[in-house]
Amino acid sequence: MKKTKTDLRKDLSKVGTTVTNKVVVVNKNVEWLVNLYVTLKIFVDYAYQRYACWAEDTKKDFIQELLKGETAGQLRFCSNRPHPNHTLKDKNHFRGLYEDGYEYSSIDGNNRSTTLAQFFNNEFSIEF
Repeated sequence: MKKTKTDLRKDLSKVGTTVTNKVVVVNKNVEWLVNLYVTLKIFVDYAYQRYACWAEDTKKDFIQELLKGETAGQLRFCSNRPHPNHTLKDKNHFRGLYEDGYEYSSIDGNNRSTTLAQFFNNEFSIEF
């Protein structure tokens, strides 16, 4: 049975929160991710995160794998909202990003995140 974009949204819409070693892990859905990318609320620091560089064929393969039920792996983001436990340097860094409108920073998964956002914004399509 082939899956549609709607099926993919449902499959990736599990919501939950767990706390591990002072790290809050929040499972969000694709709509949340796409909305953040479209509204430019995710900061990508290219000092440690590579540029989105997947060719269109790779993007299509990734989406087709998801539609077949494969996992996307974890996409990692950190909140840019200043936190009382931040060092002064971190407070200034995150406050600056947050004040510039970036709610999150991409830590890992830029190609996958960008591909999902592009797919749901109809920037490319696949046959299934």
